[in-house]
Amino acid sequence: MRFCVVLVLVVAISSLVLGQEADPRAAVLAGFKSALEKGDVKEVAGFVAGKHGEILRRLAEPYSRAAAASDRLDAALLEKNINWSNPFAAGVRPLADLQLDILEVTREENQDLVRIRFGPRGRTQEETLALVQEGGAWRVSLPADLRKDLARLTSKEAVDRQAKHLDALAEILDALAKEVSNGSLKSRNEIVLRLAKLVHEKGLGEKPASQG
Repeated sequence: MRFCVVLVLVVAISSLVLGQEADPRAAVLAGFKSALEKGDVKEVAGFVAGKHGEILRRLAEPYSRAAAASDRLDAALLEKNINWSNPFAAGVRPLADLQLDILEVTREENQDLVRIRFGPRGRTQEETLALVQEGGAWRVSLPADLRKDLARLTSKEAVDRQAKHLDALAEILDALAKEVSNGSLKSRNEIVLRLAKLVHEKGLGEKPASQG
């Protein structure tokens, strides 16, 4: 450990002597990689540029609440030894099990670019993202697969509707967790019937009204 401390000091002093400054783009990319591989929507949103960043920042808290409620339900099912698989566990964590490798930062035609490999863990593909400055901070464009996932959220109303659905889902999962914990729901069939009732009450099974 002491060798590591000495090395860090040497590098820091050398940078000062040579007048070198850390590349802020590298720090942003390191943070983006860490947040993405943790699956933290809120952290990732802070690094993402443009409209996709705005969408993620709007949905970050609703996703966090839904994921926490899903965890409470899973814990209750495990505690009561009920063999039922929570069907929402994966959906409330849209960034789970992803891998991002930073290959190269370049500048072409006055645009900052970063070449990456991205995809499900162990199955990544190469692509190029843009690095841009927004409000004095560096941000990065979202990988193509994640942009596709957000493609249907084309308006503020659609994003707000998604946020409301996530909040409603969090309430449903919390209700199930409490009822499993207190013994009100004792079997898979009881849980499924209760889930269907709660979904109907929250209107989550309804299609949005057509416009025009």
